[in-house]
Amino acid sequence: MMQPMMALASDSSNTNKSREQIMSQLKTCLNLTEDQETKVRPIIETSIQKHREIVASESLDAKTKKSALQELKWSTSMQSGRILTEQQMKDYEELHQEQSEKSQQKDMPHGRGTRTGGMRGF
Repeated sequence: MMQPMMALASDSSNTNKSREQIMSQLKTCLNLTEDQETKVRPIIETSIQKHREIVASESLDAKTKKSALQELKWSTSMQSGRILTEQQMKDYEELHQEQSEKSQQKDMPHGRGTRTGGMRGF
């Protein structure tokens, strides 16, 4: 149902969403307090910027980009985990998983099944 903040922030399906849209979705889905929102915002904003830089990089091959995006996701989740409650982190991870699945389905040609496994969007 829900997924980690990094997932949202770095998922390719969210590339065109504004930072405010992503933060609004996180605030709503995770029931962030004002204090949590203030602490999480810079983490998410940095993650979004780094994600866009990695994806746009012409000097990185696909394997390197995938690795860099996975590391970014891990880093963002670790930072967020220091702020969110255990339940919020579970919700965040579920949200991220849903976003990844949507992104994978969007990338699949029509008439084909969805892929399973693998990381996407970070």
